[in-house]
Order: sequence, then C-alpha cells, then structure tokens
Amino acid sequence: MEKPESAAAAAADHLYDKSFIQPSMEKFEPDFIEDNKVGSLSTSLVSNGCVDFRGKVANKETTGGWKASPFIIVKEVAERLAFFAIAVNMVAYLVFEMRQSLPNAATHVTDRI
Repeated sequence: MEKPESAAAAAADHLYDKSFIQPSMEKFEPDFIEDNKVGSLSTSLVSNGCVDFRGKVANKETTGGWKASPFIIVKEVAERLAFFAIAVNMVAYLVFEMRQSLPNAATHVTDRI
C-alpha cells in the first residue's frame, strides 16, 4: 500500500522535474494582461529567456533597438579618442624621453597599431 504524499512533497517534486540544462520560462510570466493589440504576447516577447533591466522577460517592441544605439555610438567614439590620444602620447614619449627622431617615433607607434 502506497502512502499518500503530503502537499510539501508534491510541491518539491514539481520543482525538480524541470531540467537544469534547459531553463523553464515559468518564472518569466508577464505581470500584465495583454490588450487587444496587433500581434500576440508570445511574438512580442523574446523566447531565449533574456531579461530587461528590471528582470522581466524582454519585450522585442520596447527593448533595445535604436533606443540603445546612441549609447553604443558614443562609447565607440570615446574609445577611438582614447586610442588616438594614447598613440599621440606614445610618440611624444618616444621623442622626448627616449630621444628618438620624430619620424622614427611615429613609425614605431604606427607599426604597433
């Protein structure tokens, strides 16, 4: 004769029947009710489990895209400015501290770029 399972044991079994390799999407259930808009909720949410900065499933319609592009462009511009500033400083270092000629120092720096 089998013992009837307690509610706690049944809940614990339910927690561990999911695979650890393939994460469950249950924790990413949306906190809102979809209005009657064009497109369904399943097509507007990402399917790979990516989350937004609030920890909810990312919505393709409102997350990323061109909204994020100015930050990426500014970051790339700042990176280029820093790179060339270091290159100019390296030429000055080679000329004034290491006593290389200007054409020689510029050649050495540009060969390393």
